[in-house]
Amino acid sequence: MTMNDNDKQLRFLIENKFRSLTDREFSVFMAIYQLEEERGIVTYQDIANKLNTSGSNLRNHVSSLISKGIPVGKERL
Repeated sequence: MTMNDNDKQLRFLIENKFRSLTDREFSVFMAIYQLEEERGIVTYQDIANKLNTSGSNLRNHVSSLISKGIPVGKERL
């Protein structure tokens, strides 16, 4: 299967978004992804425990991910 121009452009945009992340931001994104695969809904505390970091530090990284257009959502329960 070959990629058409739209697919190539989309792949380029996605790759560039993820390249813009710091190592820690990428680690946070991956932790969220993995925990959601395992548990469904995850909390800041779940992610902080997995990454051995504080909740306030984690909130800053999540806000940064959102501001960079990475597909992370947060919801107050």
